[in-house]
Amino acid sequence: MDDPQEIDEVLFETALGIDEPASREAFFDLIRDGDPSRSERLRTLASVHMQADRFFRKAEGARTIVATEAGEELIDLTDPSALEETPRSTPSEGPGERIGRYRLEKRIGEGGCGVVYLAEQLEPVRRKVALKVIRLGMDTERVIERFEMERQSLALMDHPNIARVLDGRATDSGRPYFVMEWVRGARITDYCDVQELSLLKRIDLFIEVCKGIQHAHQKGVIHRDIKPSNILIDESGGHGPKIIDFGIAKAISGNDDLGTQHSSQDQFVGTPAYMSPEQADRRERDIDTRSDVYSLGMLLYELLAGRTPFDSAELASVGLMEMRTILLEREPPVPSALFVGMNPEDQQEIAARRKCEPAKLPVILKGDLDSVVMKAIEKDRSRRYETVNGLVMDLQRYLAHEPVIARPAKRAYVFRKFVRRNRVAVTAGSGIVLSLLLGLGIAYTYYLREREALDEQVRLRKFADAAHANELMRIEEARGWEGFAHVSVLLSEGRTEEADEQLRATPIASIRLSPQSSVVLRSLGNWNALRGRWPQATECFMMMMKTDDMNRGQNLTTSLDLVAISSVLIEGGKPHDYRAFQAWATDRYGSTSSAPDASRLLHAILLAPVDPQLLNRLEALKPMMQEFEEGIELEGYRRERELAQWRAFGLALLEYRQGNYQQAKRWSDFALSFKESRDYIRGALEPVHAMICFQLGDLEAAREDLGRCRKRIEKAFSPELPAAYEPFGQYQGFWWDWIIARTLFREAESVISVEGEGG
Repeated sequence: MDDPQEIDEVLFETALGIDEPASREAFFDLIRDGDPSRSERLRTLASVHMQADRFFRKAEGARTIVATEAGEELIDLTDPSALEETPRSTPSEGPGERIGRYRLEKRIGEGGCGVVYLAEQLEPVRRKVALKVIRLGMDTERVIERFEMERQSLALMDHPNIARVLDGRATDSGRPYFVMEWVRGARITDYCDVQELSLLKRIDLFIEVCKGIQHAHQKGVIHRDIKPSNILIDESGGHGPKIIDFGIAKAISGNDDLGTQHSSQDQFVGTPAYMSPEQADRRERDIDTRSDVYSLGMLLYELLAGRTPFDSAELASVGLMEMRTILLEREPPVPSALFVGMNPEDQQEIAARRKCEPAKLPVILKGDLDSVVMKAIEKDRSRRYETVNGLVMDLQRYLAHEPVIARPAKRAYVFRKFVRRNRVAVTAGSGIVLSLLLGLGIAYTYYLREREALDEQVRLRKFADAAHANELMRIEEARGWEGFAHVSVLLSEGRTEEADEQLRATPIASIRLSPQSSVVLRSLGNWNALRGRWPQATECFMMMMKTDDMNRGQNLTTSLDLVAISSVLIEGGKPHDYRAFQAWATDRYGSTSSAPDASRLLHAILLAPVDPQLLNRLEALKPMMQEFEEGIELEGYRRERELAQWRAFGLALLEYRQGNYQQAKRWSDFALSFKESRDYIRGALEPVHAMICFQLGDLEAAREDLGRCRKRIEKAFSPELPAAYEPFGQYQGFWWDWIIARTLFREAESVISVEGEGG
């Protein structure tokens, strides 16, 4: 090789291949002995190459920060003046300006995806909201289209720990924006640190967050971007957690058809420190509820240990490909090991914020809490908790000093848990055993006492074995419930064939009831009802009534379960059971002070004639139900109109059952006077109005109402629809709304046709 240029290229590539700086310098010194000028030239080229490589890696990391909306948590690697020069970071909106029906008041947050304002909704109601304007560069039309597809699922969520997403549109300049319930509060991690909450209180708060996420999963909604800044502690109402940004992560994702979390520019939509491996993997097309389980595990990790296992600064300093490699391949340390590896100053600060000594904190974390966290953040999602409810149940077992599923149930471990729960009894028993064992060494004259001690030792061994068997049985029962809860998640995700197969393997009647059973039974009951499987639906809801008796803190009327139970009993042909249900529901909820609960109670128990004594007990509900009559605006907000119609429907039905036909007609006329009513509401009102008109002698009006109702019923239960009991179109009610309409239509048709012809 005589060409000097080729020789330089070979030497330069060889120098770049040497990773150790000292070895690279020795290589240059060796060249200098033969050719000093060539050595200096190669040394200069290598230095310039290294600087350029560091520059581009740093720039790529900064781009990733902006794309992942992690500027609030990661170090700032870019020049702020350079960011100001980019068009997408200079929004045209500002305080005092108006976007649609919202007036901006002040900026309350900013991240890589956009700016969040506190705004006032001007119509149809005035209220404070949070308005998030998405940065330029997003495909506005696709974003809004995907949000509209999510809207119906988001509207079904009604949970105290979930902030509602109210609206989603585009500004005049073409930037997508979303309107959310305004939550006045701090991030969950900041709140816990400022209040110096102990580990147990942090776990209790985390469980409340999990309940909100599990509720969303039951409704078929996956959050996709769980992180501290999306979980706020509402300081205006009891310090409860509020989860924000539901549905927005999916709406702004550029590849929603693939189910991934990458934008069209191959950047993350999410926060890397909390992102599941399947979200980071471009090849992964199936993101399910276990991705949220992973993010919750990372949040729990930070609440317990003070930091996430993958440092945000490190993720920001590497390139996009290396970030993926970290999330997909690097195994995180357990929380206790991460804490032990910190410097003493950080350990002291983190432990103090948890009201704990630095030496005690890793001892508390080691064992159960380490196991629960690591099971939640398993890289292989098949090894994580199947559902958020499974994670919650394990944490509750930890709080109750019971064995957790995430940790192998060894004999010594189960026995230690038993001792922890029964410390007084075990301590007393141990004292007796020690006293008896001490007597063995005194003399042969104490032979009888020695024999008694040996017998006591055998008894205690049997006692420990029985405790071990009992604990194993409870663990197996918990595992069975976790699998049964998975049936409900499969149903909410539309995977009905898999759910049906697992359900057949575990019959409903074989499940041991608990206060938490209602979540699964509700999903199974609704699923069977939508397919007209009334015996199975009836079985689910009848068992659900038993779980409600086990947990008096829950109210069946709040979630419309009371109306669903009455509908399956009527449609399933159980008149005797329905009469018993009328008496049970009146005894339990007849003295309620809530107008909405009273309205649902009347809808549930008045679908068939009622015992006169029960009707007299319902008389006390009338004054509370009539409070809305004064000042009601017929052109008001749709939600308020529908609530008013349903309440008037309940009053009309009660007055009709009591024989007060003039009063019944007054309320039914009032309910029917609302414009733009839903079909399912009119479908319930028209047969009641028809029977009232018939009793007042207006046969023609009764038959007209009956004819209109017949058309609605035939349309809703058309055999061409995919499911005979599933309503058609958007905002057309739940399945039980149409069962109520058809039940009353059958009664009205029977009364008017038989008595009308007889007259």
